[in-house]
Amino acid sequence: MLVAIGAGIGVQLARGISANQATTHAAWTGYIPAVLVFGGIALVFLLPGAAMLAYRREVWVDPGTHEVTERARYLGFWRTRSLPLSRFNAIVVARRYRTRSRRNRSAGSPGRSYRIFVVELASAAGKPLRVAVEQHEAPAREVAAKLTAVIDLPLLDQTTDPDDDE
Repeated sequence: MLVAIGAGIGVQLARGISANQATTHAAWTGYIPAVLVFGGIALVFLLPGAAMLAYRREVWVDPGTHEVTERARYLGFWRTRSLPLSRFNAIVVARRYRTRSRRNRSAGSPGRSYRIFVVELASAAGKPLRVAVEQHEAPAREVAAKLTAVIDLPLLDQTTDPDDDE
């Protein structure tokens, strides 16, 4: 969204300058202040939006070396960490909830909540390593089944919701 806003401002700036130049026959040097101000505003939206679009995260499981490698790229920098498979004791398919805050709400009111399905490698100590995030249960189960076939860890199902009984 930020990229679209920034690109839209840039396009409108170029269109406005070309239309004004056609009627006034002014030199481009007369538009430098407008280009600096509105071009700067366009870049304020365009650059963070492009950085967010360029985010990438990969998790590789290598049964040959008994390693799990997580690689994330954000703002052009790569972060790589390798963990031994022996650190993990189970593959977990779980239902989680994400909450988005709503605009124009008081600080205490919760936002809209929606569920996601995750596949994680559970560790005996520490945080689990998230392998995949899906909107629907079936694709998450497929990822978990493939992961179970590659590495010999038990599969734990945590998709049942205690609120489903109501």
